[in-house]
Amino acid sequence: MLTLALALALGAQAAPAIGLPPWPLSPDGELVAAPPGAALECRGGEAEPVAPGLWRVRPAEGVAEVALRAGPLEARAAVEPPPGRVLVAWDPPAPVKGRDREVAISLEVRTAAGALDEAAPAPRLTASAGRVGPPEPAGPGRFRARLELPETRFPEVLALFAVVARC
Repeated sequence: MLTLALALALGAQAAPAIGLPPWPLSPDGELVAAPPGAALECRGGEAEPVAPGLWRVRPAEGVAEVALRAGPLEARAAVEPPPGRVLVAWDPPAPVKGRDREVAISLEVRTAAGALDEAAPAPRLTASAGRVGPPEPAGPGRFRARLELPETRFPEVLALFAVVARC
């Protein structure tokens, strides 16, 4: 992140311009460079100064684009859609070590509006205990995976992390 901030700030000093990242702005906010001394105005969100010539732009909820102005300079930046979520179900619903050797995992990738995200790539899975297999397609926006429970005798809490890349 610091490298991006420095690159944007240095790029803004080379030629007067508003330095935007090459990807759409995150709904959570992104760093944007403007010529030092120029206030950055943001239509469709808010801009807060971080350092001389560096601003954090936070788009307003639901906007698809923000318009930026720093003195005579203007720029427009697309905003990526808000993040969705991954719904996870287990079978059996309450696995127990020593009784269950394997757990079937069902995953559904949903948009921010709650609809099934039919274009979503497979989630990346990580388990805090045991071994989780790779997710396999089970229909548009749906995936399956298997989790082998650990064979150790002591009690453990199992956490499964499912992440879908946003870009």
